[in-house]
Amino acid sequence: MTNETDLRLEQALKTFGDVTALDHVDLSVRNGELLTILGPSGSGKTTLLRLVAGFAEPDAGKILLQGRDITYLPPAKRDIGMVFQNYALFPHMTVAENVAFPLQMRKTAKAEIKRRVDWALGIVELTGYEERLPRQMSGGQQQRVAFARAIVFDPRILLLDEPFGALDRKLREQIQLEVRRLQQQLNLTSLFVTHDQEEALILSDRIAVMNKGRIEQLGTPHEIYEKPANRFVADFIGISNLFSGKLEGHDKQTAAVRDEAGTLFHVVADDIPEAGSDAVVLVRPERLRLLQAGDEAENRISGEVAEIVYLGQSEKLSIDVGAGRRVLMHRQTKLGEVSLDVGASVNVGWSAADAHLIVEAAQ
Repeated sequence: MTNETDLRLEQALKTFGDVTALDHVDLSVRNGELLTILGPSGSGKTTLLRLVAGFAEPDAGKILLQGRDITYLPPAKRDIGMVFQNYALFPHMTVAENVAFPLQMRKTAKAEIKRRVDWALGIVELTGYEERLPRQMSGGQQQRVAFARAIVFDPRILLLDEPFGALDRKLREQIQLEVRRLQQQLNLTSLFVTHDQEEALILSDRIAVMNKGRIEQLGTPHEIYEKPANRFVADFIGISNLFSGKLEGHDKQTAAVRDEAGTLFHVVADDIPEAGSDAVVLVRPERLRLLQAGDEAENRISGEVAEIVYLGQSEKLSIDVGAGRRVLMHRQTKLGEVSLDVGASVNVGWSAADAHLIVEAAQ
């Protein structure tokens, strides 16, 4: 993967009546990367994909593919591969005929069609399935056929529209990793749309988190998870403990924030605003630990276990810490470790370096 841009959206605007689906979006997808558009329903992610595919036109702005302006080009002339959630295979065609279809539309020579179809089915490990019909195949196999059809004509870019949504969890995880391996093997620039946060974290080189037609944050999975840009991203990606309050001061790179219930928290931060600023302290459930008598911690809070969810290798604790607040904690289960009961009094703590400071811009 290089930093060379394959796809660029410049100030893309799309409205539907009074609703702004895309609000002057700028986005660049690098050569060979898999960039995920992640967001809740109505955030604009599907509209963005439709504009790139050519199924809709922007009201303003440009779409450039490898430097070529494709803003108003018909879908068939964009050389873009697409994989959909429902596979979109032709039920009356065999596997080979489905995969060959894009090449036939491009009036490719028969010998070249045969060579390319054999290559694409080999890539997705479906050699020998050429004469089967879609209904004779599993969901995972059908999705692999759809992927083969999307890459057989050597597209400039691959668009993936929630492609794993119709698969059960175990199969979805398997196909996710297969598609990621193939995307990297082919160095195929890909734009992937999903509302599944875990899927985005697993598959992506970078993630663009969308909300109300805008990109809230663009970064690597690690950046998005560990250092969310604002409360929306922190709340949407993963599970978060968020403490809202006021900044009381700071010492070098550590800020002190007192939350609305009066608890003081310390958090390491690079850019600390003035005292009195509104601030949010984020700490992920897996960063918390149970404190025993005499244990030191830069942040600590006491409460009562309200709920325990056992997951085998780990358990989730919901701890009532008063003032209507609950703290969520994940911990690994270990043989011989004393288990907790609902109603038990506990102290939990975490380091200042394990927290993240969010300062919201004034509205």
